[in-house]
Amino acid sequence: MGLPPSHRVDHVPIIVLSHDTAWDFDRINSEIEAGDDDHPVTRYFSGETRAELDAVRAFMVADESPVEFRLRRLTMAQWNIVEDLAHRSDANSRMAAVKYSLESVSGIELKRAGRESGPLSDADIEAVRALCGHKGFRELGLMAIAVSRGLLDTEKKP
Repeated sequence: MGLPPSHRVDHVPIIVLSHDTAWDFDRINSEIEAGDDDHPVTRYFSGETRAELDAVRAFMVADESPVEFRLRRLTMAQWNIVEDLAHRSDANSRMAAVKYSLESVSGIELKRAGRESGPLSDADIEAVRALCGHKGFRELGLMAIAVSRGLLDTEKKP
């Protein structure tokens, strides 16, 4: 049996990408190298904490302002679209997860295509990708999927 969750299931998911300069890499790396196999930041980046930034904020440099990607969980219909795309293309499923779940990004004004709950426009997706790069966009897509997956056994009430 794994450790109990270090996060709340009902929090607002916020992604700070792994290459953001706001992370205290010296501290994180030294703790991991010292044998912390279940480090909170590792759990955060694996998607295990569903992007609860408050669970790892202590591992950030105090005077740095990270780029924050605020997400919402996918609806069941949106999740089905992402899952269907995953059978054909991981890249398309990650992009769809970002298009449907990204609420806001530090420094970018996003405009949804259509209704407020609709997907982001292609122009917005390009702006986000330009901001975080190919690797960062891939990471964002994986986290968007992790945020919306079904409950893990450790997250369920006993």
